[in-house]
Amino acid sequence: MPSVLDSLLDTTVTTIKDLDLKGLKDSSIKRLKSVLDRDFPTPGIGVAPLGPEMIDPAGVNAKDDVTYQIVVAIKTADNLIQTANDDGETQYTWRQRIRRRFHHQPGGTFAFSAISDATTCTVKPLKIIDEDVWASEKLFVSALVLNIVCREPRTYSA
Repeated sequence: MPSVLDSLLDTTVTTIKDLDLKGLKDSSIKRLKSVLDRDFPTPGIGVAPLGPEMIDPAGVNAKDDVTYQIVVAIKTADNLIQTANDDGETQYTWRQRIRRRFHHQPGGTFAFSAISDATTCTVKPLKIIDEDVWASEKLFVSALVLNIVCREPRTYSA
């Protein structure tokens, strides 16, 4: 049986692929160990765990609220021209559609509804464009963090 985190990562990738983002192949949306992974495609979207999980000490009697952070990073080559172009507009659209798909979606449209422990998902936007990477690497990099709260049982089994 996969871990909760494995299920969240796989579901994130599948959900983004289901958005049918214009100009991006499904094979360019990948689960990575880190967004610094050398297997991160260009153009592409990388999905990876971020930081430690957070455990809320005020959980209910037999369960803990555990928040997993997943980073969703968009990466494309860029020509360093300051004017907006179709590629840039597409990347902004990808970011917007991903944010809207995951942030505060109710029961029927909750992306993680197949994961019984998952209860809510909020999105923390990071930089729309990482200027340092853009200037030094000629890459458009944009990222969002999904904060997924899971209500996990306090039981232990070997």
